[in-house]
Amino acid sequence: MNDVHLLTELDFSSRCILHNVQKFMARRKDHTPDEFRALTIDTATTLIAEDGLPALSARSLGRAIGYVPGTLYNHFANLEAIVFAVNLRSLDRLHTALQAGVAGTAGPGAALRVLGDTYVQFVSDNPKLWAALFQLNTTPGQRTELRSRIERTIALVAQVISALAPALSEADKYRYVLLLWSGMQGICAVISDSPDHAIVTPPRAELVQLLVETVTARLSA
Repeated sequence: MNDVHLLTELDFSSRCILHNVQKFMARRKDHTPDEFRALTIDTATTLIAEDGLPALSARSLGRAIGYVPGTLYNHFANLEAIVFAVNLRSLDRLHTALQAGVAGTAGPGAALRVLGDTYVQFVSDNPKLWAALFQLNTTPGQRTELRSRIERTIALVAQVISALAPALSEADKYRYVLLLWSGMQGICAVISDSPDHAIVTPPRAELVQLLVETVTARLSA
């Protein structure tokens, strides 16, 4: 290859790179900071839902939204902050689903059964997003915000327990609330509805309803 051809190819390559950089710089101005944060959280939610939290990286997320990975850190402290925002959204969605489920139910016993069914359905519909709730190491400040979200949702269970057993002391009510919440969570964590699971078990929904029926019978006695 002679020098003229080489220089021509180099010039062409340089112009291609410049064109791509100009396109990219224009792309970076497509979103306001609020829009960029929303786009990032939306996309991270989709990626985690599809491939799980371990597969998420700044590179894969940046590629999916059309920005270099470093741009993420102009809006978020780190990748964990993005995952935390996704987790808060998942908790909000779970709360909304549970709240909608118990609305209009015929009595606290029915409401408790609906809570159990709705929780299992949410986990079944969002297995990798639900798993991500337990895979992130949080900071003290994040734990405070996370706790407030969880307590808000657990309060729904407490309201149903109070309606089912009005004479129950606050301490005993709290024990039953924890029993139900941790029981539902534990069943969904340990029991898999996949036919490929190593241990053959009853479906999650069946075990959660057994838990709910046991608690209901105890409180109604």
